[in-house]
Amino acid sequence: MRTGLLVLMLVLLFAPGVLAAESPIKGWDLYGTSRITLEEIRQKFGTKIEKAWNAWMSGDIEGFVKLDEELTRDIKAMGPFAYARASAITYFIPGRPVYVMVDVVEEQDRATRMDFLPQPAKELPDPDGLIALWKEYEKTGEVLRDKGELKGKDTKPPAFHSLYGFEHPELRRFEEPVRTGARKNKDRLIEILRNDRDDQHRGMAAFLLAHIEDGNELVRALLPSVRDPSSFVRNNVMRVLIFVAKDHPEIDVPIQPILKAIDYPDVSDRNKSLYVLDGLADRKGNREVLIREAGPKLLRILRLTQPNNHDPAYSILKKISGKDFGDRDYTAWEAWLRSVRGD
Repeated sequence: MRTGLLVLMLVLLFAPGVLAAESPIKGWDLYGTSRITLEEIRQKFGTKIEKAWNAWMSGDIEGFVKLDEELTRDIKAMGPFAYARASAITYFIPGRPVYVMVDVVEEQDRATRMDFLPQPAKELPDPDGLIALWKEYEKTGEVLRDKGELKGKDTKPPAFHSLYGFEHPELRRFEEPVRTGARKNKDRLIEILRNDRDDQHRGMAAFLLAHIEDGNELVRALLPSVRDPSSFVRNNVMRVLIFVAKDHPEIDVPIQPILKAIDYPDVSDRNKSLYVLDGLADRKGNREVLIREAGPKLLRILRLTQPNNHDPAYSILKKISGKDFGDRDYTAWEAWLRSVRGD
């Protein structure tokens, strides 16, 4: 049973102190290479990946960092790889299942799969203390989320995205300062998003900008940062774009930058870009583009066990095909794609 749009999208990428370390690993995936196999990864590193996950969940950050660095180094050494990362993602659904994703970028694919902007270098001031305020909001929301006190949608108008919302009594005090502050300091937040060397600040600026009034201006501000060198920033930017694409068909969201992000290195890149594309799949003209430029990638992602990659790929395929062959009927989906592409 799939959990619907975003799986709340509050999956934890090695998030400490929330879940018991014995949570079961339900699936393993390898993405980005055929040079090595998933079975090789599991044999060589399965125990170490589980140890890293357990270290993080138990709050042993030093132990986790050591294991994570070892895993990155050792997986990368298995071939001419420009990038390697193992991620364990826990879902807030019954049983709290864990899915492991090993992401690899072949050196020969660096130019296309890691086509990022240069690392920003400026140290910019916090406009009216907005970054500090947002940090406090996120910390408060995380505590409430982990206690199970947050219900309902992430976003309530007039915000395009508000992460934890403002409905909970402990979050209401943030709503007006965030809204008025973001609108007043819009240009300074865009400058932070573009040029601040701190990726945490850039990512928070993306979330703050979701509270400005003009959705088209928001999209224009965010779209270049789909290519940010930080996966954290890319994740936040595309998370906001998900809600714009899904809830605001009147706002234009160019599809090409999102199509490129499907191939970016991290599981979170595929996750967020796929959900943006899912929101755009019903829009005029996008069906043909998705079939032509994303079809084979969608079928490849459909084979993954990772729900936050597999599920949106399946949803997009159903929308652009008008078919429902089942989410694991790979033969039927491949035959359909060949027929419409003329392959």
